[in-house]
Amino acid sequence: MTYVGRIEALRVVPTGGAAASATNSVGGPSTCTVAAGSYYLTAAGGVSGIVAALQTALNTSRPSGWTVTMSTNGVVTIDCSNRPFSLSWTSTALRDQFGFAGNITSSSVAVAGTKQAKGVWYPDCPLRIGGHPKTAPKVSDLLTLVTPGGDRTGLVSNVMRRHRALVWAAVPVERYREASAALVNASWEMFLDDTQLGQGHSWFTPTSKLQIYFLDGSTDTLIGADAASGAGVSGWYADLPGSEAALTADPWTGLYRIEIPEITTSG
Repeated sequence: MTYVGRIEALRVVPTGGAAASATNSVGGPSTCTVAAGSYYLTAAGGVSGIVAALQTALNTSRPSGWTVTMSTNGVVTIDCSNRPFSLSWTSTALRDQFGFAGNITSSSVAVAGTKQAKGVWYPDCPLRIGGHPKTAPKVSDLLTLVTPGGDRTGLVSNVMRRHRALVWAAVPVERYREASAALVNASWEMFLDDTQLGQGHSWFTPTSKLQIYFLDGSTDTLIGADAASGAGVSGWYADLPGSEAALTADPWTGLYRIEIPEITTSG
């Protein structure tokens, strides 16, 4: 896999937070809680990242030496310099978010999830978009009226930011179809079920907000990065009613064309 960008979806950790019980060579077990709130996997648009939040919770409640990282194939790895370490997932929902199938028991090495993390999709091909991707263009329902004297007056009730025609034109089947995925959770099909259709993990809701990343040269960059003095928007809504995708050629080459007709967010 060559990293060329990704999409992350907003999740909401419910009231009371989500916990794990951690032990390392200097003590434990200690309860480590990720606070209730909204998160992407990685911080974006003024919203915190849940990968960093888990690392902070571990180091705060069960000092110290913990690291939680996500690779560019969506696999999360947990490590602690004070080994051996153990981690029991009090919240199985939290476990599932990070792609782990069970507890970590007395490990002397870093431990990676056996699945891809939830709420992230890697297309394995570049993004094409119908405008400059770093901008967050404003559109409105502006209605202009011309008076008999030739003056113009305008009425506006709604303003939003919008991009159109997002296309990934050569997505491999393992990134489109869950039954073909090399890692559980890695497909477009699963991503939409979880984050857009309300058919998966309960921390997502239908039409969960999205952050969309592309490579600007070699720099990982947000769609709409110019907004909010360079911080980007808090997230985009997408028109994604299902997981249909077009074949890239006939006969089939093993690649799919995936399109998002429009993304919008508040102005």
